[in-house]
Amino acid sequence: MRTAILAFLALFSYVGMLSAQVGPDLQDTMLDRNVLDAFPIGDAVFLYRNEQLPLKEKAVSDLSKIIPVDQAVQAGRPSQTTRELITVLLKGRQRPHLQQAIAFNFGDSGFVWSFYWNLFPEAGGLGGRPYQFRSYVNPDGSQWTSEKFLLDEFSIAASEQTLFSMLAFEDLENRKLILDGDKIRELATAALHRAFEQNEPKVKPESLRFRDQSLLELPVEADNTDKILTRKVWMVKFIPAETPETKIHDVDSIKVWVTEDGQTSELTFDRWEAKANRPKQ
Repeated sequence: MRTAILAFLALFSYVGMLSAQVGPDLQDTMLDRNVLDAFPIGDAVFLYRNEQLPLKEKAVSDLSKIIPVDQAVQAGRPSQTTRELITVLLKGRQRPHLQQAIAFNFGDSGFVWSFYWNLFPEAGGLGGRPYQFRSYVNPDGSQWTSEKFLLDEFSIAASEQTLFSMLAFEDLENRKLILDGDKIRELATAALHRAFEQNEPKVKPESLRFRDQSLLELPVEADNTDKILTRKVWMVKFIPAETPETKIHDVDSIKVWVTEDGQTSELTFDRWEAKANRPKQ
């Protein structure tokens, strides 16, 4: 039965981006137009780009010559680092369950395997639709590497605007400077005020106030000994200023992320762009 499920194969012709695979919220709000696929898991967005498709000279257009489905499934499983990251994002270990395996025909780029993994809590108790992780595998069995971004959004009812807060995992690099919590809060507040001033929304930054902050440790990669390396980032939350103290944990918040050395998330209204923003040294 398992073999029969894994052997399921659907063939598609590629026309433009696979926009159907991008969640509607992400698709509507992203500025990027070279995104092949993007999906949220917790506070993170995983993203693949069109430029990751095989070059024409390396394309495999003969279906019989791509890696077999059983080998491709093994190559397309979420890595240990990815699984550890998902554990942090969803606050509990998840069990990836293969929903479907698809060989997409991308025209000049040939066939690429795509896998959809539903995530179920190992402890059980899932209510509602599970999060989904998606992976791509080239005909030779190499898995694509996703770009990752921390992303939060907050609807401002008074102005009918949406505030986005985005920090690329690429910007989590620590340049040996570790700031204290008070400085982190100060930087987050300044970034929030700067965004309001630059974008001239119909409401003032004083309409939001600090709620709390916490330090997260995110798995980001494995070294050559398979030891998982982590990066720390502060999550600073702001809520509507008029919220009564008894309700501060019952209302939506906007998260401003700040690296240990002071790089803040990019705050924009209505649209966001998936890119690193840390100045290059």
